[in-house]
Amino acid sequence: MSHYPRRTMTRLSTSADTGENTMTDLLKVGVVGAQRGTSLIPACRAYRGVEVTALCTRNQDFLHKQADRFNVPYRFTQYQHLLDSDVDIVVVAT
Repeated sequence: MSHYPRRTMTRLSTSADTGENTMTDLLKVGVVGAQRGTSLIPACRAYRGVEVTALCTRNQDFLHKQADRFNVPYRFTQYQHLLDSDVDIVVVAT
């Protein structure tokens, strides 16, 4: 059970087709630094519409252990690859 109350957060973005602002359903967060950064995952998950979808750290074994623990689907050992992925927000926790 989460110690954080669920809150709603939405993202305002510009539609590529019309140039108009639209609301999207999910903010995808990438975390750089699996040692310190995983402590932020429960707080991110406290918000509806926010999900940690990527984790990055140099140690591949630790990366997979933490990503499995927190059910984070995308894993990177180089932050540049995380930046090139489909995340909306990057938290640097190194």
